Amino acid sequence: MKKKTNGFVSVLLALCLLLAPMTVFAESNAQLNYVTDDAGILTDSQWEDLEQRAQQVSEEYQCGVYMITVDDYTDYSTESVYTADYTIYHNYEMGMGEDRDGIMILLSMEDRDYAMFVYGPKASEVFDAYGQEQLETYFLDNFREDDWYGGFGDYIDACSNYLQLAEQGTPVRAPEGYDSGDYEDYEATPGENFGVSFLMALGISCVISIIICLLLLLKMHTVHQKTEANDYVSEKLKLSRKEDRYTHTTQTRRKIERESSSSSSTHSESGGGGSGRSGKF
Repeated sequence: MKKKTNGFVSVLLALCLLLAPMTVFAESNAQLNYVTDDAGILTDSQWEDLEQRAQQVSEEYQCGVYMITVDDYTDYSTESVYTADYTIYHNYEMGMGEDRDGIMILLSMEDRDYAMFVYGPKASEVFDAYGQEQLETYFLDNFREDDWYGGFGDYIDACSNYLQLAEQGTPVRAPEGYDSGDYEDYEATPGENFGVSFLMALGISCVISIIICLLLLLKMHTVHQKTEANDYVSEKLKLSRKEDRYTHTTQTRRKIERESSSSSSTHSESGGGGSGRSGKF
């Protein structure tokens, strides 16, 4: 009877070992990799390269830079893709240092949902609301074209640039008078004084425009518009009847193209002790 019991225990332990790799992402509280490709959209060599690059940036600036892909975010939260992002971040105790500083983007492939989550005082200082919005311009265009490796690579490079600028005392900040509603297509150059540059460019353009207009006016002759067709005809032609007759009106129509759902804009989020953005890609 003892031998049979020992055999049953051995079989049970073997089954547990076989099932362990399948449940580690859903149940373990240990930190994940810097790149967790649960959806399987990266090749092995691509994953290794991105993992190494993300680890190097994270350790150099002591701010975690993470990427996660999943099949469906509702497996982790039924509320929203943003909630799923920060739920995973906290469940796996992601982040660097005592404050667990870090930034994490989550791609959910089922309906092409996306979320960014920023946590910790240092990360929040580097990646503020404006910085998060501009950060998206580096990689979301790649994801919309299904260029996963290129998108993640650009994300890591952009995070590295942001962290370096912040360390140098010139963090990425919004230009003076910035309004997110008016700058949806505006791409920033990190560290640049946007307000001064814009005003200088505007002033120079106005001066050049005025000079061109003055030169054109000096070369123009006074021209009076004629009111009757006979005024434009040579004297050799004599019109026996003068009459203006309405014939038709020409109307031109232009079709307005609508944006596809794959390029939907993202919006700011807050929760989970941090902030971020979410939307479609």
